[in-house]
Amino acid sequence: MHNLPTNEAPVSALSELAHRIVTFPIHCLNHPALGQMPEWQGADLCIRSFQPNSDPVDDYGASSRAPLLTRHSHALTWLLLELRDALSDQVDFLNKYAFYAGLESAARRHLETNQSEPADPRPLLLAVFAQALHWREVAGVNCSCRECDTPNEDSASAGADGDLDSNLGRN
Repeated sequence: MHNLPTNEAPVSALSELAHRIVTFPIHCLNHPALGQMPEWQGADLCIRSFQPNSDPVDDYGASSRAPLLTRHSHALTWLLLELRDALSDQVDFLNKYAFYAGLESAARRHLETNQSEPADPRPLLLAVFAQALHWREVAGVNCSCRECDTPNEDSASAGADGDLDSNLGRN
């Protein structure tokens, strides 16, 4: 990856990430930072575990908003860590709050329309991944589209439909 031009490196990393989401067993998805941060907390986004038939954890951490509760907090944290690394040259201290707010909106919208939450986290991961692809497409532009605030089914399903080549710009 280090030999690729800067603009191609994120596409390669995102393509590899999409491949891992779709093909790897969920229990094999790992990131070195998961040991220190088993549940995401940063950029005003707090993800917490919520198991069906249990009370949510009342620990909002540093986030000023209510935590995003999902039974897939570990898998979603893994994805956010991977996206943070893959897009490190594009997500910075100026735009990280908008970036993670868009990912949170995609996750919340997906969770709201998919209750009770399925055992497989891939649809949630793909909905969030699709939003990251959209953000990358409009990075540097003050985007006010509906996807950046509350993604619609078209943007979330773009990743879920498996049309990752077109989402990655490889038409």
